[in-house]
Amino acid sequence: MALVEGGYFYLSLNEPASVSDDPDSEVFVNIMGQDMYSRAYTVEEIEGYFQPLGLSLVKFHREIQVSEEFGEEHVIEFIYQKT
Repeated sequence: MALVEGGYFYLSLNEPASVSDDPDSEVFVNIMGQDMYSRAYTVEEIEGYFQPLGLSLVKFHREIQVSEEFGEEHVIEFIYQKT
């Protein structure tokens, strides 16, 4: 990974609305008239990708955002630091 030692990495993604949802079941959605790839990710998936790369979790945040354009989104945010 091309992140300098001590550098920070911010990541914000949608997560499945419920634990039982399969994140791979509906990955193509229509957003504002355009068909797009839009896959939700679980916290466990993200941890599995980034921790082996030498990134330590500094902060985690979860919230639900609601907008007219996108409806209800379950958002997860991570700040990692390269160790």
